[in-house]
Amino acid sequence: MKSISFTGGLGAQIISTAAYHYLMLKGEKVTADFSYFTQPPHNAIQGEKSDISIWEWELDRMGIFQENFERPEKEHLEIIHDGFDKFRYGLLGLSNETIRSMFRLEPSIESIRREVFNEGRFVCVHIRRGDYINVASHLVPDSEFLSVLESTSDLCKNLLIISDSPLSNFLATRISSLQLNKTRIIIGGDPLISHGLMRLSDILICSNSQFSVTAAALRRKTQLSILPSQHDGPHKSATNGILGMLRSFQIFTGISGISK
Repeated sequence: MKSISFTGGLGAQIISTAAYHYLMLKGEKVTADFSYFTQPPHNAIQGEKSDISIWEWELDRMGIFQENFERPEKEHLEIIHDGFDKFRYGLLGLSNETIRSMFRLEPSIESIRREVFNEGRFVCVHIRRGDYINVASHLVPDSEFLSVLESTSDLCKNLLIISDSPLSNFLATRISSLQLNKTRIIIGGDPLISHGLMRLSDILICSNSQFSVTAAALRRKTQLSILPSQHDGPHKSATNGILGMLRSFQIFTGISGISK
């Protein structure tokens, strides 16, 4: 019997939930380990090395409750922790329509979208910084986000930026020069609202985070999702290997990266 270890924020919880239900659909006996959520919630201090946030359970508003999962009764289970297997099972789960339908949008998302952009098309870029700086081995540079934004600026004239920390002066200045119709920036805020707006965007530019990847995985195929060429960890890591399998094509944004 396998047991999925549930940890982390919204994106990680979606991956774990999808992995759990994927294994169930395959006919496996699987349980859910929620011991992570016995810890008190904690907001990490940016710049404090190895300090990480401890998140609360965030899927109740999607109608996904901890009491709906089987709990482990024995200690000698095969625990599936964060890593290659869970990420792979989670993404396979998110490709299944039955499992995808579990992750419903907040009812208010559509009205928030109309309030901000009316019925207009919009690009959404997710920039992960915040406490991620404390533990990440790779961050997508601002210059790379800017390159993709410049490539899409003629396709969509409305821009939504979602980030967990204020934009750098470099990025804010360059974005203001793109001659867009409307730019809206959300710093922090309600993660379910942010995730939902990412799912509704016409073009989604992702960061290297599970929050971004799960939003991309839950979008329709008619919506364009752009993933970074590298996730966290070395180029040959298991996570980067899986993400590489998802990219049949990638967006050309210039040749500057060759010299890195």
